[in-house]
Amino acid sequence: MAALRELVRIVRTDPVVAANVKTFRSWEGRPTDDDAPAVGNCPWVRLTPGPIRAQREAAIGSTGTFYGRESWTVWIDTVVEGFDPAASFNLWAVLKDALFSQVVATRATRDAALAAVGIADLQLEQPATPAGPEAWSDGLIEARGSVSVWFESNQ
Repeated sequence: MAALRELVRIVRTDPVVAANVKTFRSWEGRPTDDDAPAVGNCPWVRLTPGPIRAQREAAIGSTGTFYGRESWTVWIDTVVEGFDPAASFNLWAVLKDALFSQVVATRATRDAALAAVGIADLQLEQPATPAGPEAWSDGLIEARGSVSVWFESNQ
C-alpha cells in the first residue's frame, strides 16, 4: 500500500496535474473509492491497484542468492467532459509526464522516492485510450491506461 500511496503522491503533487485535474481519486478501501465521475467533476482521474503478476524475472547471483523482480499493475482511469478525444489524450499526456518526467532532477527525485518504498521501476503498460464515440452519449469520454510497478526481491 505504501507503493500506491507514493505513486498517488507523485501524481497528485505534480503542478501540471494539479492545474489540469479537477477531481483526483485513489483506491483507499472506502466505499466511495468506486464512485462514478459526473460532468461537474471533470477532468477526473483515479489510480487503482490492479493484479499482481505471477511471473518473475529471476537470476541467481554468484553467491547463490536468488534475485527476482515482481510486478503489479496500477490502473489509471481518466474522464473528460465533451466529445473531443484529444482532451482525453492530452490529460493522459499530463499524467504520463508526471510519472515519467524527462527533467533529470525531477526524475532523480521521483526515482529516490519510489526506491524508498521498494519500487525498482515503472513501465508504461498501456496508455489511456478512450472508448469509441458510441460510448460518449453522456458527454463524458472515459479511458483506462496502466503502468507496471516493479519490485526487487532477494530470497
